[in-house]
Amino acid sequence: MSTITYKTSNTKEQNAQRLIVLVPLGNLNEVIYGRQIWDLAHHSYRFVLYLTVAQNDDEFLFAQHRMVRLAAITHDRLIKVQTKIEIQTNWLHAIKRVCQPGDTLVCRSDHQLTYHIFWRRPIIDIIQASFDLPIIGLNVNINIPKNGNGHV
Repeated sequence: MSTITYKTSNTKEQNAQRLIVLVPLGNLNEVIYGRQIWDLAHHSYRFVLYLTVAQNDDEFLFAQHRMVRLAAITHDRLIKVQTKIEIQTNWLHAIKRVCQPGDTLVCRSDHQLTYHIFWRRPIIDIIQASFDLPIIGLNVNINIPKNGNGHV
């Protein structure tokens, strides 16, 4: 499995595995998703990179806010978190730019992409067909209450 190397303050080199987390711009319970990522990272990884794509300024601003919230939920003294927003590209190009052999990808199991013009296909299937990387599909509750008493 590939690793990345970073220098600590005492200049010793340490290795850590990367967890690349795909962040859709649609409905997402950020607290649940962030906690699931923290749980994965806490047990097996030390570096988390949240990755998303934005096609315009509005999406970019929304993505920035979402990434900050996810990073805040996931970050702790053992887990280094970074975010990356790829502009005016598609998911496959964004993944190709950031992933290295041996990285592990994480996405929502219900995250779908438009395939051809009218069909939608789970991104997990497209990634598995396009890359030789392990991928984890997470089930995430996307129900977001509209008011404080939990009713939608």
